[in-house]
Amino acid sequence: MSFNRKVQRQKRHLRLRQHVAGTAARPRMSICVTNKNMYVQFID
Repeated sequence: MSFNRKVQRQKRHLRLRQHVAGTAARPRMSICVTNKNMYVQFID
């Protein structure tokens, strides 16, 4: 991976983490949808 792509990935990661923050009062929710089922996971 070139240096530029690494920098872009890090910036994207930081930008995403600003909006995706979980607390004990309001945990993060992860959803996985397959053809048969839907899985929901709550993460502290």
